[in-house]
Amino acid sequence: PAVLLVITGAGLLIHYNDERRAVVK
Repeated sequence: PAVLLVITGAGLLIHYNDERRAVVK
C-alpha cells in the first residue's frame, strides 16, 4: 500500500536526520 511506503520513507528520513545530527555533535 502507498501509506506503508510513505510511513517507511518518513521513518528513514527521520533516522537519517538523527544520524547526521549525531555526527555533527
